[in-house]
Amino acid sequence: MQAAHRREQGFTLVEIMIVIAIIGLIASIVGINVMRSASTAKEKTVRASCNQLDDAITLYYNDCGQYPQAIEDLAQDPGIEGWNGSYIKGGVKSLRDPWKRMFVYEYTGSGDPQYRLGSYGADGAPGGEGENKDIFPSEEQ
Repeated sequence: MQAAHRREQGFTLVEIMIVIAIIGLIASIVGINVMRSASTAKEKTVRASCNQLDDAITLYYNDCGQYPQAIEDLAQDPGIEGWNGSYIKGGVKSLRDPWKRMFVYEYTGSGDPQYRLGSYGADGAPGGEGENKDIFPSEEQ
């Protein structure tokens, strides 16, 4: 009767520690996958936004006969004849990448296209790897 009573008292410390270790292992695996997915989602968002901005730049070019000098020209009248904007929905706020920085737009005047458009990634600086890598879709084609 004492043996039966002892089994009903609960779990041993070893059993509880094993369960906690298993929960910790599962949590770390899930956490790593969630972080990787978030990084991939931000990169895909940059690529989709750049495609939309490319379309807006083309419309701007068709109306004004020249490429914008700054990316803000898509949302705010730069005082150029033919401007028929705004060329993007959401105003200047929609010109930000997933890390809340302005998309990088550099008018080069040569090449095809005649501009660079993209993001410098999470660190906001040229170069980098992983989440910090530069994303310039038009240069990858």
